[in-house]
Amino acid sequence: MVVDGRERARCTIWWNHTPTIAGGRLGTIGALSGRGPSAFQPTGGDAVAADLSTDFATDLTAARTLLDHACRRLETQGCTQVLAPMNGSSWQPYRCREPISPAAAAPDPLAGFAGEPLPGPEWIAPLSRCGFRVQQRYHSFLCNDLTQRRRRGRPTRLETLRICRASELDATAGLAQVQALLPQVHGLLHRAFQRQPWFLPLPLDTFCRLQLQSGGLASIDPHSSLLAFAGEQLVGLLLAHPADASGTTLVIRTLAVLPGRPWAGLGRLLLEQAHAAAQQRGFRQVVHALMLENGAGQALSRHYARPLRSYVLLGRRLGPGPGE
Repeated sequence: MVVDGRERARCTIWWNHTPTIAGGRLGTIGALSGRGPSAFQPTGGDAVAADLSTDFATDLTAARTLLDHACRRLETQGCTQVLAPMNGSSWQPYRCREPISPAAAAPDPLAGFAGEPLPGPEWIAPLSRCGFRVQQRYHSFLCNDLTQRRRRGRPTRLETLRICRASELDATAGLAQVQALLPQVHGLLHRAFQRQPWFLPLPLDTFCRLQLQSGGLASIDPHSSLLAFAGEQLVGLLLAHPADASGTTLVIRTLAVLPGRPWAGLGRLLLEQAHAAAQQRGFRQVVHALMLENGAGQALSRHYARPLRSYVLLGRRLGPGPGE
């Protein structure tokens, strides 16, 4: 869409290689801000880009026109449900920030951090007017006391585990360059997150290609990321990176442990070791990023940190919109 000859904010739609849903086909709408091509044009055969100026994102009429157009295009491709914001799947950027309540007792202690979802709360109202409703919430937490310990030592069943920093595997390269480990990372993440909403299994070659790109495993800080091994088997990992160039805040973006009783308590152990290592390296606080609401990660974070920000993923069934 072009208004008065000006390019407008981007939305991109996906209908192939999206998560599977029962009894239908899922499409997604993502990239809800930024500039790009001046009209809907195919990119790669399964995505279409549109533009509507960023300042129109708060204009409910203009934004709804963009979103309605995107929904109609997805419907013509056989999609029966749509999620937004989501760039195809949860392996790519998705979710948008919820507004901070004006009644909050304290100002926002952290303006933003690397890896935080980019679509802002200004998109929630246009999406809602277009018939979208919250499907899932996520939360980030902020830990200011990195000395907290829930218990001393390791549970007996975890005493034989080897926990090391990713940098210890290769003194000159990060985790992404340790090619032989990627199949184990693939297996661990798929087993740990397979029950998460809208999880999309990836073939190993696709996973490796994705993780070696900017924003994947190649972006982690190997000195702050931890790996847990039982013998030669990878059974847990914690991936982290600095929030920004200031070096004061570390972001834990992924905490994954193999499911099952033998590994109970390993998430806590990795988290506390990451806090201790962060403190030793001069970080003053740690963000537990983008935890699924009511998930195990959120339950663990609540013992160490306070809520920082919330995010939503919205969705709707395709067909006539409200009032049509």
